[in-house]
Amino acid sequence: MIKHLTKTLHRTAYTAIDPTNPSNSATGKTIVISSGATGIGFAIAHAFVAAGASVVVLLARRAEALDEAAGKLPATEAVFQDVRRRLNEGTLASEDEKDAADVDVLVTSAAYFAPHALSLDFSPDRLRESFDTNVLGNMNLVRAFLRPEMPHMPFQPVIVLDVSSITTYTVVPGVSAYGSSKLAFTRLMAHLQSEVSSSFPKIRVHSFHPGAIYTPAMQKTGFASDFIKWDDESLPAGFAVWLTSPAAAFLRGRFVFAAWDVDEMVAMKERFESEPGLCRIGLDVGL
Repeated sequence: MIKHLTKTLHRTAYTAIDPTNPSNSATGKTIVISSGATGIGFAIAHAFVAAGASVVVLLARRAEALDEAAGKLPATEAVFQDVRRRLNEGTLASEDEKDAADVDVLVTSAAYFAPHALSLDFSPDRLRESFDTNVLGNMNLVRAFLRPEMPHMPFQPVIVLDVSSITTYTVVPGVSAYGSSKLAFTRLMAHLQSEVSSSFPKIRVHSFHPGAIYTPAMQKTGFASDFIKWDDESLPAGFAVWLTSPAAAFLRGRFVFAAWDVDEMVAMKERFESEPGLCRIGLDVGL
């Protein structure tokens, strides 16, 4: 059974995380989203545009998907970029040489979801693809995003949003390659936040489970549209925008659910400050 932090759970966007809510404004910000042409990444892009972002850069491997997505959103730039390639530090989008120092928010939503199989049946190629995209690829982007900031203290907060998964800490038969690789990257992000917190306090890393969203990737993996009651894509989209607001700063370095009510979490701020292990992936020894 999944334990939830808040009493109120959501399946779709609501007022507190509405991108058009002035408290969630992204006015003047530049947002970069990996795998931004489809699914959750595209929904997040749409939400940041609604929140007033100046520029939303979509990164994806398929040029045709990028062109289609960019045509549906104003204030966007579509950049063909395979995140598995090593990027030059200081450049998030090598084709247009966009300076990473100009970026305010990086959303790492690129993911490879291998078809269901038993752990022993995953081929080396399937495992490698999972880790190449879900860990190394997304880490390429984070490195390019943050390394230019390291020599000096950023004046404005810079934020990494890790679109993670509930499979990072729950054992789900058949998705070991996906869950293990998502855990590896989310764990990397926890280490990163710990490493930069003292010297670079304006760098924020947030990891979150987006909910059960019926994306094209879910369809390709074999899930039926009536498999479960799916959450609406507006939920992770609005939640991602809210996470970049000042109100969510206390959640840096934590793992949270998009379904959890943000007003209830804000009311728990003192609890988060007094419980370092709250909403962190760790080992429960039952003491």
